[in-house]
Amino acid sequence: MTLTELASISQVAAAFGVIVSLLYLAVQVRNGTVTARRAASHDVMVTINPLLMTLSCDRETSSIWMRGLSNFDSLDSVEKVRFSCLMLTITYSWDEAYHGKKTKQLDDWAVQRFTGSMHELCRLPGFKSWYTVRKSWLSQEIREILEREMKLPTPESSLYSGSTSDRT
Repeated sequence: MTLTELASISQVAAAFGVIVSLLYLAVQVRNGTVTARRAASHDVMVTINPLLMTLSCDRETSSIWMRGLSNFDSLDSVEKVRFSCLMLTITYSWDEAYHGKKTKQLDDWAVQRFTGSMHELCRLPGFKSWYTVRKSWLSQEIREILEREMKLPTPESSLYSGSTSDRT
């Protein structure tokens, strides 16, 4: 075997090594992207979990939530502040989810997990009244999304009828 033949074989082996390295790198980048999306999804969910726990464990807060979604103006001034904090928590998470989708940090599945509630809640009368007062606190991006959603018909749901009595 001549030196030229040996050099040719070395070049082919080196090219093959580069291709294998690039394929390995592509797999690692893809796995890193998936991991980053999962982490972003988790980060958004972390903002919602305390709200869900509060609503599930605190009857007074749940009552304010239900009455506020039914009729924001029926709340007293302290309840309006509390309801506003609840609404800001959830609308900020919706905003973060849509922003994450726009920047490709979240996929459609993750966005749906955070915004599924939006389709119902933002069409309720109390949310609309609250939104009129606090929309300036929200990003332009989420305001446009919410305003499109609010134009849709109000959902037929007795869950947020405003009643706080126990049902059997």
